[in-house]
Amino acid sequence: MGLNANEMTDSLNYQSELWAELAAYLQGAWKGLAEAFENFRIDPTFIADVGLERFLPIYPTIASNVLPSQTCSIGASGMMVYDGKKSS
Repeated sequence: MGLNANEMTDSLNYQSELWAELAAYLQGAWKGLAEAFENFRIDPTFIADVGLERFLPIYPTIASNVLPSQTCSIGASGMMVYDGKKSS
């Protein structure tokens, strides 16, 4: 017992809709979590509790190994953004 062509097409459309809904839900959930983590990581209490003071601030010389790609001349690491364009 199998699906006929119309049922199969409906099933594929349904599956595509489910994946789209799941992706939209996950993007919303992760956006909220990412914003919360971003605010949390700069909280002085968190920094003190975890012992991050000795690592902050992060200087450009520490993260200087960030290389831009061939398609984009800008590289980023943490809160640092590097413009890979060479001045002439």
